[in-house]
Amino acid sequence: MDATEAARAFVNEHFPKCLVAFFGGNVVRGEATESSDLDIVVITAEGESYYHKSLHAFGWPIQVFVYDSRFYKDIFVWDARERRPVQALICLEGDIIKNSDGLAEQIKNDAKILLEKGPVPLGQTEIDDKRYTLTERLNDFIDSDNNDECMFIINELVAW
Repeated sequence: MDATEAARAFVNEHFPKCLVAFFGGNVVRGEATESSDLDIVVITAEGESYYHKSLHAFGWPIQVFVYDSRFYKDIFVWDARERRPVQALICLEGDIIKNSDGLAEQIKNDAKILLEKGPVPLGQTEIDDKRYTLTERLNDFIDSDNNDECMFIINELVAW
């Protein structure tokens, strides 16, 4: 089963009453690798909670993000504040695989507006904290004679 068929089958089986579903990520962008999963954002009716999970279905690894229709904008804003707007990108770039009353187009538009704004500027306290952490990690690295510790510090710096 190809990726789009699998994404549609997954949504139809697991979220038949959802309002909207997007299929996005590197598979949709044509950048899939052997280990790529299907990234699916599902918007449900009000009253259902937010969660995400990874599973395997229809011959594919799938990562699904489920949001209550009242809170998807909050998730977009939180992701943007963290400088990782993954959900907004999936919705904006992704294929619509389920749509109720034009809500998918509204969500795409909301994602576009948020992403066009770019990241929220860092405040002075956040800049100072990041400079302090970066300086401390680099000093620890320079002063270390332990290869394992150096690898740990490098990993922290790259992930940070």
